[in-house]
Amino acid sequence: MDYYLNTENSFDRLWKEYTDFGSLVVAFDLMILFSTIIIKVEVILNILTPIKELKMIGCYLNCWTGQENLDFIRQYLLENDIPYDSN
Repeated sequence: MDYYLNTENSFDRLWKEYTDFGSLVVAFDLMILFSTIIIKVEVILNILTPIKELKMIGCYLNCWTGQENLDFIRQYLLENDIPYDSN
């Protein structure tokens, strides 16, 4: 079994890298976010809250998407107060 499939091991590694470098690069999938929005509004907070908290502690956020219209994506992120550094 992969050592990092254990949640505690993964957390320990991320915490060490965060404390060593003062930041992490975190990618999130916008289509997952869209699907969640369509399914259930309360679940959005379960996704957006950690994204916003990661930004507050200085993480670099990359919004990953298969959407070709990046202007639409940027506008959507801005209008919905979803932090990101690149997409």
